[in-house]
Amino acid sequence: MHGSGSAIQGSGTVNFYSYIDNSNTLFGEGTPLGSLGAYTSASYSGATSGSISSLSNPYALTAKTTINLSGNSIMQTTRML
Repeated sequence: MHGSGSAIQGSGTVNFYSYIDNSNTLFGEGTPLGSLGAYTSASYSGATSGSISSLSNPYALTAKTTINLSGNSIMQTTRML
């Protein structure tokens, strides 16, 4: 998982999460794979990796980004994977 951005102007946080769900549930959050954040600075980036010990077939992968901005804050992004 990789997350990067160009700017948070004002007050706020950005978090990145990834999950695998062996029940194949849409947007399932069964087992956390990794997380990045909370980023609060003017620029941010990060990466994480991991392994999965067993998978069912079929399964679901979910990537979730949480953005919390307050007041007149803005965020510009370049990439979230």
